[in-house]
Amino acid sequence: RPGGWLDLTAQARSPGSTLKPFIYAMAFDDGTAASDTLISDLPKRFAAYQPENFDRMFRGDVRVSDALQHSLNVPAVMILDKVGPERFAAQLALAGASPRIAGSASHEAGLAIALGGAGLTARELAVLYAALGDGGIAKPLVWREEEEAASLARPGRRLIGESSAEEIIRILQNGPTPEGRVPGRLTENAPQIAFKTGTSYGYRDAWAAGVAGDLAIVVWVGRADGAPRPGVTGGDAALPVLFEIADRAAHHLRDTGEARGRLTSEKHVRSRGAMRDFAAAAPPQILFPPRDAELWAGSVDGAPARGFVLAGRGDGKLSWYVDGAPCEVDDAGAPVWSPTREGFYTVTAVDSAGRASRVRVRVLTGPA
Repeated sequence: RPGGWLDLTAQARSPGSTLKPFIYAMAFDDGTAASDTLISDLPKRFAAYQPENFDRMFRGDVRVSDALQHSLNVPAVMILDKVGPERFAAQLALAGASPRIAGSASHEAGLAIALGGAGLTARELAVLYAALGDGGIAKPLVWREEEEAASLARPGRRLIGESSAEEIIRILQNGPTPEGRVPGRLTENAPQIAFKTGTSYGYRDAWAAGVAGDLAIVVWVGRADGAPRPGVTGGDAALPVLFEIADRAAHHLRDTGEARGRLTSEKHVRSRGAMRDFAAAAPPQILFPPRDAELWAGSVDGAPARGFVLAGRGDGKLSWYVDGAPCEVDDAGAPVWSPTREGFYTVTAVDSAGRASRVRVRVLTGPA
C-alpha cells in the first residue's frame, strides 16, 4: 500500500552463488581441495544435471581460488558433489540457515544448491557470513542491544574450520572490485572486504554478501513479488551498495571508536573508509592488457619469455599492481610484468588521486 513498507529479510529467496564460499570451505576442512588445487572447468554432466557458467564459456584447468573469485559453476558443483549436498545442507541448517529445496530431494537436485537452487533468507545469509568472519563459528542474529552481551557469551556452533574460514576470507578479499573502487589492500589503514556476489535464475535476485572489518554485510536487490529484472546482476546492482555500506560504516566506527568483536582473522584497524569512492572523476584507463585477454608467457622458438609492458592513461603517473603486488619498472621507467605461471591475474592501475581501474586476464605458458 502507498506509504507502507515490507520486511523482506525474512523472505526465502534463491541465494545465487553466495553459498559457494562455504562449499569450498567444507572441502578445505575435508582435505579434498585447497586454494591452489587445480580443478577442471569443462562441460560435465551429473546424471541429468549439467551446469554451465554464467557467461556460457569454459576455462579449462583453473585454481580453486580463481574458480571461486570468478564464480565458475562447474567447479563449484564438482566440489559440492564431493562434499555431499545432503551433508552440506544439513551443516547449514545446524548453523541456523535451512535451505529450502523445491521439488525432488534427489542427489542431483541437491547439487543445484551450489548455483542457488535452494531458498535462504537474507537473515540466514547474514548468519553464514558472520560465521565466516568469526572463524567459522555461527551464532543467531541479535536484534536488541541488551541481548548482545549474552550472545557473545554463548559458544555458538561451528560451521567450518577456523583455518578454512581464514583461507576463504583471503580468497574473497582478492576478488575483482567494482569499477572505480580501490581494493582495501592498496589503501592506507582500510580494512579489506571479502565479498561474494550472486544472481538467481531469471535475474530475480541480485546479491552481494561479505565481511569488512568488524562487519558482516548482506545486500539484496530485487522486487517484492519476485518478478524478473533482466540483466540486473549481483555484481552490477548489489555489490556497489555493499561497498558503500562498508565505507560509511568504517567512517562511523572511526568517528565513534566503536568495535563489536572479531569478524576477521586480521587485526581490525580503524579506517578512513573501507573503500574510497572516486566516482566524481574518471578512473585511469588501462590500454594493455585489455580486459579478459589471454596472454602468452611461454617461450617462443626456444627463446625465453619476455615481460609485458603495461600501458594506460590517467591523472598523473600511474602505479601498477598485479594481484596486489607492485610491478617492477624497466630502465626507461615503464612498468613491466613477468608472470611465472599460468592462471588468472588482476592487473590494477592507480592514478595520482588514488582512483583505480582493474582488468582480469589469463596467462598461458603451454598447450591449452
